[in-house]
Amino acid sequence: QTYLDGEVVEVGYLHHLRFHPKIRGGSFLLRGYKAFRQIFAEQPLKVTFTSILADNHYARHLLETTRAAGGMPVYKRVAKFLTALIPLSGPGHRWPERFRAGHEPEHLTVRNLQHSDISELRRLFDLAGRHNDGAPVIGEQEFNGGFKFFPGLAVEDMTGVFDHSGLVAATGIWNQQQYRQIVVTDLCRPLDILQKIWHQTGGFFCKCPVPARGGQVNYALLDPWAITPGRENELLPVLLKHAVREAKKRGFMFAAMGMAENFPGIEALKAVFFMPYWSIIYQVFWPENGSHEFGRRPLHISNLGGL
Repeated sequence: QTYLDGEVVEVGYLHHLRFHPKIRGGSFLLRGYKAFRQIFAEQPLKVTFTSILADNHYARHLLETTRAAGGMPVYKRVAKFLTALIPLSGPGHRWPERFRAGHEPEHLTVRNLQHSDISELRRLFDLAGRHNDGAPVIGEQEFNGGFKFFPGLAVEDMTGVFDHSGLVAATGIWNQQQYRQIVVTDLCRPLDILQKIWHQTGGFFCKCPVPARGGQVNYALLDPWAITPGRENELLPVLLKHAVREAKKRGFMFAAMGMAENFPGIEALKAVFFMPYWSIIYQVFWPENGSHEFGRRPLHISNLGGL
């Protein structure tokens, strides 16, 4: 579920679509999309999204080229999406904060949320969702205290910023490693060089944030998040600073936050050091489904934990 045009709607997502190199040139692609088309017809949704890494030029060229008569769907670009990968281990106790911490406004307080904050949390996400297209929905809590659409995330795993009006910004510190692991199979040349230098210099007084080949990445997602509309540049640096501090306290080596390129608060991400990874978010549809027209509201597409 997500917010579109100020309302909660069901959306689809084509997730982890992969084709073996040996069959990319055959009929398997068209046969696979023929099956998708049938599913789209039987279970119509307002929008179906997918994401493709910006550097995956082969897939983007293949799928962006519309084949109206060939059975392929239209891949219509919605937004460029930044994944900010934040290494939490680094030189100095302030790392990964980019700037020396200034005095926070006295009217703001920050703390981990509690069960008693649930109604405030829902109010904030509803407010943000009615102003931003693609914003996540905080669903009902399940019997174990978690959230329906965010397995493994409890309200106590969220950090919130409060002022005199109540909760004004919040983000999860979401550990998905119980059911979604990231294992390093290879390193790009810059990270390979960084890892070697790190070990040769005695580790810069802290543990190397780049896992060895075969190692598991110990990460948390700063997701789902919501910020009072119009206050993004004021509140996001405060929220981000305390969220990365909390993630470090919990022993994570990386935190990741995702944001659409044109979201009002994206410049505030520069308050911390991060490695940028860009994707393209598309909506996927056939002519009989029609497409959704974005652009009337700022884009909060999409929550990183669902990609």
